[in-house]
Amino acid sequence: MNHVIPVSTNRSALFKIGVLYLVAAALAVGLKVHYSRADSRALEWILKPTAFLVECLSGTPFTPEAGTGYISNDRHTVIAPGCAGVNFLIASFCMAACRGLTSRRSVRAGVCWLGFSMAAATALTLCVNAVRITLSMHLYEADIYGGWLTPDRVHRIAGCAIYFLSLSLFYPALQKIAPAGYRSELPEKAKRGVWMAGAGLSPFFWYCLIVLVIPFFNRILRQTGHPAAEHCWTVLTVSAVVFLLVFLIRSAWRLMELKRVATESKQN
Repeated sequence: MNHVIPVSTNRSALFKIGVLYLVAAALAVGLKVHYSRADSRALEWILKPTAFLVECLSGTPFTPEAGTGYISNDRHTVIAPGCAGVNFLIASFCMAACRGLTSRRSVRAGVCWLGFSMAAATALTLCVNAVRITLSMHLYEADIYGGWLTPDRVHRIAGCAIYFLSLSLFYPALQKIAPAGYRSELPEKAKRGVWMAGAGLSPFFWYCLIVLVIPFFNRILRQTGHPAAEHCWTVLTVSAVVFLLVFLIRSAWRLMELKRVATESKQN
């Protein structure tokens, strides 16, 4: 017997999902606006735990300084508002929220997922940013610079690589936690292709949107000029390279799994 789902039920579900998406968008926009206007004191909620984690990883003490952030005189390092990683937090939250909201069956579940997305994005940001800053401290002290290879370029490239790689690893975890809320009729091979494409394209979309596209239009609206071309090319190039590497590694891993399954089936 076929069960017909009333149109009003579908519209109600779509309305609830739409409201949850609007809430997620409002949280992301609010955080972005807060970050654009905040000083080190207003960003204490993320700078302080970041400095603590960097201390744990590097063994270097950091002290708070009003109007600046957290500084280390021994390593000549400053954890300032620009190092807070809030853009990465926003990208992580948006990616997590959009991944899981479509599969939530109730408003309560959707609200819980938004809370989880924000908590997971914050925890991920603190850990990733602490690793990035610690690595940057060692890179600045490395004797590898000369000509085109400057400390600022290496710092920018390393930061983009770490952030995008972290997003690329975060998305497959989200796929496991929040599988798609619909059944696909695609063949298994096609499903794997869609899964792998989403695992790379979704992080690429959100990272470029938050880091490049929104700041680009924001600068146009404020008439403060365009973002630095080198920064844009660095973000795009490093993200593309990391995306390709992750895709190749996943492809090789899945090929090895298929061969192993085929070998075991032959032996049985």
